[in-house]
Amino acid sequence: MDSLSGERFRPTDLTLKLIANGVEVQKQGGGMGTDLKGITFNSDYDALPPDLNKLQLELVSFSADHDVNKQFKLVSKDKNQVLNILGQKVEVNEVKVFKDETLITVSSEESLILTKVYLIIDGKRVPLKETIEDEYDKQNGTITHQRTLRFMGAGDELNLDIQRMTYSKKYNQVIEIPLN
Repeated sequence: MDSLSGERFRPTDLTLKLIANGVEVQKQGGGMGTDLKGITFNSDYDALPPDLNKLQLELVSFSADHDVNKQFKLVSKDKNQVLNILGQKVEVNEVKVFKDETLITVSSEESLILTKVYLIIDGKRVPLKETIEDEYDKQNGTITHQRTLRFMGAGDELNLDIQRMTYSKKYNQVIEIPLN
């Protein structure tokens, strides 16, 4: 159903913490899966303490690969351009067009990855050749991921065609588990 509606996402990571009496319980393993019934996950932890007074589950973060299926016209080769993609900010820092290739430098939040991206050059769809100059920068507690996307081909009219992307959303939400 999600594939038909175009609103499909594929979970890639779910980070949970189990907290017993104010102390995090060590995680032993777990897994995640999808089938026709939906998405399921399980987490296995060490044994709970025998004198259990308080039990909490903290949803730290959730990562998923989301269908985007949108094109963004690259308006200037000289100025930064900010793209809002599913509520996530992707900044186009630089576009360099050479005789036979186009380099697009983008930056985003650390966990955001463009997992399926093309460049439409003068109406022709070109796949991503490679990602080069992959760098991370930490400032004021925020990590920014900057990378350069290399496409074979050059032209005047450029549209970034983003089909899928993965990103993580932090929740840090604590759920109290009743013990009675």
